[in-house]
Amino acid sequence: MRDKHRVIQDIRKEEVPFVSSMFLYFFLVITTFWTLKPLKKGLFIEFYEESGFYIFDTLFSAAQAELIAKVANMVFAGIAVVVFSILSKKMKRERLTLAFGGFQFFVLLCITL
Repeated sequence: MRDKHRVIQDIRKEEVPFVSSMFLYFFLVITTFWTLKPLKKGLFIEFYEESGFYIFDTLFSAAQAELIAKVANMVFAGIAVVVFSILSKKMKRERLTLAFGGFQFFVLLCITL
């Protein structure tokens, strides 16, 4: 049985650039997320602090609005997982990549108009 701690040492010499770039990519994504998250939260609360947030004639405070946004984000993420799972079974990788790229382009186009 292989030693669990030797997995890192089992990287072949030709794989080092790829592994290093993937580690750097992961590190940058996580660092960016954890740097921007408190800024986003602060700006969100500051934006709704004075006026509040209305949904169906109900006024919510800034903190409540942030919690509603978190729940909505989880709901949309769940829907995205289901859609991705269905599409990944029906489409090849190349077409799936084009479909998601086209969807993102469409959403950005709708937001900017």
